[in-house]
Amino acid sequence: MTSTPSSKTCTTTGTLTCRVTGLLNHTAYTFKVTATNAIGTGAASTASTSVIPRVGATFVALTPSRILDSKTGLGLTSALKANVAATFQVTGKFASDPTRNVPSNASAVTGVFSVSGSTAAGWVALTTVANNAPGVATVNINFPKGDSRSSGVTVPLGTGGAVWVTFGGATTGNTVQVSFDVTGYFVTGTSGSTYLTLTPNRLLDSRGTNGGMSGGLTAGVHRNFQVTGRNASDPTKFVPASAIAVTGTLTVTGQTKAGFLSLGPDALNAPTTATIYFPTGDTRSASVTVKLGAGGILSVTYTAAVGATTNVIFDVTGFFVPGTAGAMYVPLTPARILNTPTKLGLPGSLRANIGVSFQVTGRGSVPTGVVAVTGTLSCTKQTAAGYLALTKTVTNAPSISTLNVPVGDLRSTGVTVPLGTNGILGIVYSAASGKTADAIFDVTGYFVM
Repeated sequence: MTSTPSSKTCTTTGTLTCRVTGLLNHTAYTFKVTATNAIGTGAASTASTSVIPRVGATFVALTPSRILDSKTGLGLTSALKANVAATFQVTGKFASDPTRNVPSNASAVTGVFSVSGSTAAGWVALTTVANNAPGVATVNINFPKGDSRSSGVTVPLGTGGAVWVTFGGATTGNTVQVSFDVTGYFVTGTSGSTYLTLTPNRLLDSRGTNGGMSGGLTAGVHRNFQVTGRNASDPTKFVPASAIAVTGTLTVTGQTKAGFLSLGPDALNAPTTATIYFPTGDTRSASVTVKLGAGGILSVTYTAAVGATTNVIFDVTGFFVPGTAGAMYVPLTPARILNTPTKLGLPGSLRANIGVSFQVTGRGSVPTGVVAVTGTLSCTKQTAAGYLALTKTVTNAPSISTLNVPVGDLRSTGVTVPLGTNGILGIVYSAASGKTADAIFDVTGYFVM
């Protein structure tokens, strides 16, 4: 048997199977077979159907479920102590309910990690092994003293299906409360769903009529919006009916009371999980990987004091479909590939409304041919309120946002973002002209066809 391309071969006698080795992952091959006896070798067969060796994991979406809450003793019995790594179990928490359970063969999970009640400013890092002083590239959330904030994450699992968490950047003796709501998991092989990227686009903005939610949210009353079937005339922005989950950015703005938003597949007026925590009047965003509900909808609920209102925005970046038509996920050891304060990846700070690009593939163990990456985007030293946007192409005026920031607050968010031509990401700081900001990007994994 001989492959095309590469002419890799195998030979067998006495059986009708043999193994061709040395093939490249994510490369299409066909095969022809010849038979040889005492007289000689016959003509080659017609070429086989094309096959593609693949590496990576596929995705299984879950009903969002809380598996860690240190305030209630779930997963951890007390608040997280600064500089002391702690572990919490992820797999097997809902063994009797497969719509919520992460099985023992899961290799990574998606979800929302949140912090609250910190006694000092700092950061939290999720790792696969115990580490009291993890590297800066592992940071998932930065926060000031006492603030409640959230970040979407995609994190590999450690031994026995657990994750380690560390509160760093603070002196020993300080504490922070933590919670984690799981939204799905990855499993090695092709039994789950694969990922297809989109040109990031806005599906919901309650400040207008986009998404059918004019007027925003009232506390304690869920609202649904359609995800599949939108932008049918543009396949680069279209989520098909076959999609089972999506990635994107959820943003809250104009809130009249502190509280949280919950995004998920089910219409709930009193959800038990959260996607973004926020105070009054602070525009915030969080990346999500979230299961779609029946009919391709998502439901969003604002939990706050009675009568409070808020506006909400959702930008979609990609979707998962059953089967192998899309890309598979490969987690990485986190690596910093952009740090404008040190001129890593870009020669200096971002200038407001001037889009630039930085190289992703070929750096931080991200190979060529990748269609999307997961990671953590951070913004620091911004001189005006605004937002960062990660895009497939360079633009000065993005139509979506990735991370909203006020002045002087180091903020971070986990992301799943499609790459542009030649493996780049565009980035722009949208703010008042003449202002500047620094950006940091730590890559944590990639999707490859």
